[in-house]
Amino acid sequence: MFEAQVKETGGEVSLSGQFAPYNHDYLWDNSTENYVIGDLELSELNSYKGAAYQQAVSVVTKTNQDCYQLETGCKSVYGFQYKPGFDDAYITWIVDNKLAWTMKSPAVKADPITEISARPVPQEPLVSPISVVEVTLLFITRFVVSPCELGTIRELWASGL
Repeated sequence: MFEAQVKETGGEVSLSGQFAPYNHDYLWDNSTENYVIGDLELSELNSYKGAAYQQAVSVVTKTNQDCYQLETGCKSVYGFQYKPGFDDAYITWIVDNKLAWTMKSPAVKADPITEISARPVPQEPLVSPISVVEVTLLFITRFVVSPCELGTIRELWASGL
């Protein structure tokens, strides 16, 4: 999931995977062997962990401010790639055409406190809602992308979408 947000320091994007059932206190195993952050100057673990309807495994990344505010007319590539399953599965998020972060599947391993099993990176086709906003035209397009059918968002942008 990609969720734009604005702070006093500028635009950011929350990059999250949502899982159920939930760990005790929504605490995923964020030990350093279970995730990779591409640039610690731009990204940090999100303090939001979840609520009644989801557990969030999330990082917040600063965006390219020129592209975020559309001051220069530049475009920024956002995308994700995933490998489904358990053992060597992962989800990787891309911001500004660079690795933002990767969650490895052991991050959502079994939790003995809540007595839940490990959750997989989803094996069935996913549907990811994406909102694209072109401010200069004041036009909003909403569409749904299935990674299994269309590949990564990076490929969509490369195709000129």
